[in-house]
Parts: sequence; C-alpha cells; structure tokens
Amino acid sequence: MKLKERTVTLWVAAFLVVLTPRSTQAFSIVPANPEDIQFYRKESTYPVKNLDGKTLLSTKMWWDPNTWNDEIGGVTEIERGGTGELKRMLSFWSFFSPERWDFKSAENDLEGSFKILTNQACGMNDGCGGGSTDVSPINPSYRGVGSLFHLEYHPEGNDPRPGEGKLHWIQLVQANYSPNPKWYYPDGLPYVAIDNGGEREAPYYNPAPRFVGENFFIDRPYNGYGDKHHYFNAQLYLVQEVTPPESKVREVTIYNGIRWGWKNLLLPRVCPNDDDCSEPSDPPPPPPTCDSSSGGGGSGGGSGGRGCSDNNGWGDERDNRELPLFDEDEFDEDDFYVDGIDETDTVL
Repeated sequence: MKLKERTVTLWVAAFLVVLTPRSTQAFSIVPANPEDIQFYRKESTYPVKNLDGKTLLSTKMWWDPNTWNDEIGGVTEIERGGTGELKRMLSFWSFFSPERWDFKSAENDLEGSFKILTNQACGMNDGCGGGSTDVSPINPSYRGVGSLFHLEYHPEGNDPRPGEGKLHWIQLVQANYSPNPKWYYPDGLPYVAIDNGGEREAPYYNPAPRFVGENFFIDRPYNGYGDKHHYFNAQLYLVQEVTPPESKVREVTIYNGIRWGWKNLLLPRVCPNDDDCSEPSDPPPPPPTCDSSSGGGGSGGGSGGRGCSDNNGWGDERDNRELPLFDEDEFDEDDFYVDGIDETDTVL
C-alpha cells in the first residue's frame, strides 16, 4: 500500500512540474533575418583606379576561428560575460585606471533583445549617414569606407531596466587602423583597444548622450583610405555598474554581447566584352564644402573618419579625424526622445 502511495505521489509531482510555468524568454537579436532591418545595406561597390572596391558587412577573420561561422551581412551573438579578448583588454585598461575595477559575468542571459535598426556598409560613392537612422539626421561622410550601425535594447522579464543611469555599453575594437583620432596611428597596422575615446576614468563607450544611452547605441566607424584594405570588428556588450555604496572597487556586470563590423576589399576589375576599363567610369562624387556647417564622419569614442577635405581629392589630407556624427545646426534637443527616456536620463 505504501509503495502505491509513493508511486502516485511521484506521478503527481512529475505532472505538477510539467504544468509549472517557466520563463521561455531567451536573449535574441532581432530581426532574425538581416534583410528585414529597417536601414540595411549588405555591401557597397565603388571604382578605385583600375580596381573594384567593395565594402562588406563581415566579421570573418582568417586568424580567429571564433569568427569563421559568422554570417556575412549579419550580426553574431557572442558569449555572455565577455570573450577572452575582452577580458584581457579590460584587465590591461584597468591597470592604468586611477580606480580599481572588478568585471564579472552575469549569472543569467538577458531575456530581452537587441533590435538592429541600422546596419549599412558604406563605399566611397555613398554618403555614409543621411537619413539612415530614425534618431536624428546624420550629416553624411564621403570618399571613405566604413559602416553605420544603430541598435536598441529591449528588456524583458528580470532584465535590468534603463532609467537609473547604471546601464552602459562596453565595446572592444579590433581593426587595422585607429578609430581614435586623439593620437596618430599608422594606417594598416593591427589595432586592439577598448572603445572609450582613450579615457581612463571608465571603460564605457561615451561619445555623447545623443549617440548612446542606456537603451540604444550608435556608431559609425569610418576610414578615409578606400583604396586600401581595411577591417573593423567590434565586440559590443551591455553592462551594468553595481558598485555598492562606499565601495573602493567599482563593480561591473557584463551581460550578453554581439559582434558586428565591416571590411573593404580591392578586387581586379572584370571588363565586359574585353573593353578597356583601366579608369573608373563613375568617379566618386565630390565631398561637401568644408565649412562650419559641413559636419563629417564618425561618432565619438571609436568612429573616426574623414569627412571632407579642402583639396577635394585623394591627397595626403586623408585621415581619421573625429568630426561630429550629427550636424549641430540640424539637431533639436527638444526632439530627442528614445523609448520613453529623454536626454537627461541617458547621459552616461
């Protein structure tokens, strides 16, 4: 009799476990199909000398097996808590910081999503910017290569919420040029750094409040040398500072992350019908006039770019200068509003 009672009890317990509500939410990148992104351009081609140039949304790197399965044209989810590269660079960065830092992985994945609003490859024929994001008009950059990227964070369930000033973004950049305009760096050499504009006070991505907030992120990595091979890979993480009051160590929890980026290639030109095509038939358009209202390319903290040059050509003036991502004359601070959080709430 006791055996039967125990058997019935076990069956009832198992039945209740099946019926017990469970969270089915899991972190996701939306939309799942990159082609469904509101502002999307997988690649952009342009003529340069006797070659064909191509800027491509791609994070595949032959020396990094972790990127070999990345989808060309897409954004890849990466491990919660940070990759080995991120952890090493945060340790290196914190060694020079005037404060002590402790970076820890979140115990659970986010339940919400990162919604990609803009992911556009920019070639030398493109104005990189324009109306390619719904936050504010972006003054386009010309005669360079790069991309424009914009996402929103949508929390669900027990995810940390914006509004308390504790959510930030940490981005690790791997490139072969320096997106940081504060110091000279030879073009073409490998560059790896925390993308925070060279600051030592905090590792957070911090160009300006209008470019980044607790629930959104915008970047425009840009390079003026479209006639050379370049790549830009970024590991982007949502983080939360959880430093206890009066603590001498600043504590940061690292949540889920993504890898995004671009590369530009130079390919032999294919001439139809053996026609002579040693010179490009469609030269890039002239850049905008260089004056106080012309703006330029690159968001702060990691998106340097060549906006316009006085010589209107491909001379030695090409560089990765930091210029405003948004045109100051067109920006109306009263119109800035993202997901119910105004500018005063999103200053980092």
